[in-house]
Amino acid sequence: MASSTDGITTRGYQQEMLEESLRRNIIIALDTGSGKTHIAVLRIKTEVERQPTKVSWFVAPTVALCEQQCGVIQGAISGPVGLISGSKEPDQWKNAALWQTALHNNRVLVTTPQVLLDALRHSYVGLGRDISLLVFDEAHHAVDNHPYNRIMKEFYFPLPPQSSPASSGYQRPSILGLTASPIYGGNVEKAFRTIEENLDSSIRAPRRHQEELSKFVHRPVFKHVLFDPPDEANPPFSTNVAALNAVVKSMDIQNDPYVQSLRNQLSRAISGSAEYHRIDQKLSKVIRNEDSFTHKGLRDFERTAEVICQDLGPWAADWYVWEVIQHAKRAANPQNNIMSTWKNREKVYLLDVINQIGVSPVSYYPDDISDECSEKVRALIATLLLEKSDTESMNESYSGLVFVQRRDTVLALAELLRHHPSTQDVFEFGCLLGTSDSSHRHSFLDITRFMLKGSQKDTLDDFKIGETTVIISTAVAEEGIDIQACGSVIRWDPPQNMASWAQSRGRARRKRSTYTVFFQKGGSEQNNISKWLKLEKDMITLYNDPSRDFIADEAEVDADDEDEVLEFRVPSTGALLSLHSAVSHLSHFCSVIPMSAHADNRPLYDVDPREFAEGWHSFDNRTKQSMFPYSGPFGSTVTLPRSLPLPNREFSTERIYRSRISAHRHAAFMAYKALYDVNLLNDNLLPITSVTEPHLQDEVKEMLKDVEQRKGFTNVALQINPWAPQDTEARCWYTYELVIDGLPPLILFNISYPILLPNDEGPTLHRPGQVPISTHLHFIESIGLSDARIEKARQYTKMLFWSINGSRMSWEKDDFPYLVLPKETDTHWTERRAWLSQLNTDTGLSEADVYFANAEKFSKAFAYPTDLTIIRNGFRSAKSYRFTRWRFDPLSEEEESSFRKYYSHFEDLEIVYPLLEVQPLPPRSNFLIRTSTSDLKRKAPSEGRSILLLPRISAITVLSESESAYAFLLPSILRSFACSITISSLRDELFASTPLYDIPNSLLLTAMTAPVSGEQTNYQRLETLGDTVLKFVTGIQLLAEYPLWHEGYLSRKKDHAVANVRLAKENLKRSLYRWIIRGIFVPGYIRN
Repeated sequence: MASSTDGITTRGYQQEMLEESLRRNIIIALDTGSGKTHIAVLRIKTEVERQPTKVSWFVAPTVALCEQQCGVIQGAISGPVGLISGSKEPDQWKNAALWQTALHNNRVLVTTPQVLLDALRHSYVGLGRDISLLVFDEAHHAVDNHPYNRIMKEFYFPLPPQSSPASSGYQRPSILGLTASPIYGGNVEKAFRTIEENLDSSIRAPRRHQEELSKFVHRPVFKHVLFDPPDEANPPFSTNVAALNAVVKSMDIQNDPYVQSLRNQLSRAISGSAEYHRIDQKLSKVIRNEDSFTHKGLRDFERTAEVICQDLGPWAADWYVWEVIQHAKRAANPQNNIMSTWKNREKVYLLDVINQIGVSPVSYYPDDISDECSEKVRALIATLLLEKSDTESMNESYSGLVFVQRRDTVLALAELLRHHPSTQDVFEFGCLLGTSDSSHRHSFLDITRFMLKGSQKDTLDDFKIGETTVIISTAVAEEGIDIQACGSVIRWDPPQNMASWAQSRGRARRKRSTYTVFFQKGGSEQNNISKWLKLEKDMITLYNDPSRDFIADEAEVDADDEDEVLEFRVPSTGALLSLHSAVSHLSHFCSVIPMSAHADNRPLYDVDPREFAEGWHSFDNRTKQSMFPYSGPFGSTVTLPRSLPLPNREFSTERIYRSRISAHRHAAFMAYKALYDVNLLNDNLLPITSVTEPHLQDEVKEMLKDVEQRKGFTNVALQINPWAPQDTEARCWYTYELVIDGLPPLILFNISYPILLPNDEGPTLHRPGQVPISTHLHFIESIGLSDARIEKARQYTKMLFWSINGSRMSWEKDDFPYLVLPKETDTHWTERRAWLSQLNTDTGLSEADVYFANAEKFSKAFAYPTDLTIIRNGFRSAKSYRFTRWRFDPLSEEEESSFRKYYSHFEDLEIVYPLLEVQPLPPRSNFLIRTSTSDLKRKAPSEGRSILLLPRISAITVLSESESAYAFLLPSILRSFACSITISSLRDELFASTPLYDIPNSLLLTAMTAPVSGEQTNYQRLETLGDTVLKFVTGIQLLAEYPLWHEGYLSRKKDHAVANVRLAKENLKRSLYRWIIRGIFVPGYIRN
């Protein structure tokens, strides 16, 4: 029997379990690969449809499993599905808005159980208020103090049942559990009863459709392999392990920098004080246990290497020791930060120790690898080859999974098999390890995390597509990670318990798959297998027994559990403080206290009685027997940091608790409750954001908000037109004398804004191959709009601009906001222009050609003049050249060939002398940019390549040499004046009566010029300096204003103050963008 819903095929036994889950709370017990998740998805879909105001919540033990199951749920239901984890939302349990948004925007939420537990404890989520269905994946974890069990005990059972008339809307959600192994320990009935009671559910498996289930669940063939243990009389020997043993044995804990630091602290502490006793106990403990970073780390390293040598053989042990030491040397180098939690003094000491270990790299010769393998490795290789052969004989591709207990053994075994001559060309090996990389981890062997090649995702992807054929994995692959069904599962180490047995076996779910366990001859593990097989048989019989349909009773608190009876609930929110949450809550509270980076603000716990006699660390006959043998009861005192505004910072319990951890929990509970009583916690039992300055709470809340992000673009007005009149209508013309070195002076007129230059110094111009040209501008007077010179200046300006840049202009528009007029008239060229004007009138040519004369006619009229400047190879849009000379002598054959090629579009070209010899004009148009070294080396214009033109089809621009220079240089000069006017406008409108008014023009111009403008300088370099100065000044101000804030608060406040979005808003508010010079220089001209 099967049904199909939205393209998903539902098998009969899955439908049976769905229907059962709709009637009551159940834990579905099915083998891996049978489709438990699909049943959960169907149940969630049903709940989403019938409960529109609450969410369904799916919890799974690991983030990887949450991400996997979230993807499955998203693909199956139409509503929004949200995933919240510490990696995605590291502040999720401090952010009420995040939870409100998540509950409002999603129909299903997927999290780890700790995330949900924190949200419930802080009352961001109400189990009865917000959740209608709670799904527990891998439900067999719901025992002891696992978050699954804490959720149920702290929040589920206090709610009224769904059938209770007193529920009034706040009632227990429905429960659905999923597991492949609902058992732990050796008593099936007790394990079932415990899990069923903890989850208020009945363990169930399909009963009506067992035959169909058997078609989809393929139990593997169980095999076992016996291998000989190492010879005790002749144990395997590794030279690198022996070198490590020798150095570790010679180490003295008294030389450890941590011990020396504690002795130094003890010498400075006041004898008899709490601090003195605390350091004294810590020093004695580290000396007794020798558990400093370096000593404990190297002993762990030594034990691991010895285990690998016994288990895999000398070659693998030699490789492991060599690799770890090479990685450790790099990590211990004080110049790098590979392991951020390793302190510099520890690095120096560790580096000194490991440099004494004489190790050698391994040989990769096949015989060396084969000869130095253990019997167990040889047995594994034989098993892999046999499994592969059997699989391929059935025309199937082989894929295998090898489970190993220790992560270091995974790395060494993978390296060995990749290079062993029997396997290196037969299999492709990958590794799977746990992904935890907490920044708080502080262990020497954490360095092995960097020895893994390839990410977990890459390994799984390669396995799915067949590029990796064998995965060697720790228990991380037993449950949770979606691994493609494989045909062979091998247990290198026997399972540790029934759950591990069932979970790892479930990975072999292909038809005709095998499950192989390795046993040492003479070992006791074989007995466990038969015991587990019997337990499994009893388990299946039990949850298929119709007579035991269990209805869970109310969970009772074990009167003997002293950590279950004390709790505090905030009446207004329901936030809960329990003994199990008090220690972690108190640690978090202290971590947000200001100055935490410069002082140890962790809560300090002192056990009562003390573990060591005072001064034990200095006893001559220091032995473990000299300590006080004590097994309880215990008391505890927790001391909070000095910076807290509390009348009492010490909270003590009586000596009545059976364990140290229980005593610490009760002391932490007292302390955290006291913090709430003095208003240092909010109603969600979280620290107020200003724990040392409660009066600044509101300001700190604003500061802790996320720094606002600016949009990429916003609409603003254009940059000001510096040549437009200040008022709506122009009132006068400003006149100046413009002096350009080497040229006759000009009178400049502008109508917009007075041009004010320091010392009357204008821009310096740079022409290729010439020395820089300086300019000066002297203000003369203001004149009326109808002054007689204005019309002359307009015509003269039009002539200069049109002669060079007429293609960018309109002949009819000549209302220029700036005009120029020579102080002295050049009569010689005035007569020539008059001749041309008359000629154009007589021949009816366009006014637009009034400044361009036919070269043949002009030369005959004025006897081939040599003071010409600009020649065009035609009229209107023709290309301009610089005049060199008249060419009267005949062309050579080569020159004539080039000449005719240039005029190839003229048939039967007749060459009439003289010809015009010209050169290209310099490519530059912006002469404000300094000349580069290459420009200075460039040939002068007179040395450039010459071109010959026919006069009868060429045009002479009727400009004198000075006028041609004006025409080329004026656009750059006017661009500079436009920038100066812009800066003057900014100074007068925004900076008046402020210190900024005195900023030098050159600096202000650089600060207001955008890179896109292409100017010589722009604000990019100043921006780097300005950002630094702004942050520094802001930091100094905040340091003075908030002396008790720690650097985290100060940094966030500074980020708000100097955030781009805030600076952009200030820019918009003051319209600063109007004065940012961002237009690109074009040698065309602005008109009113």
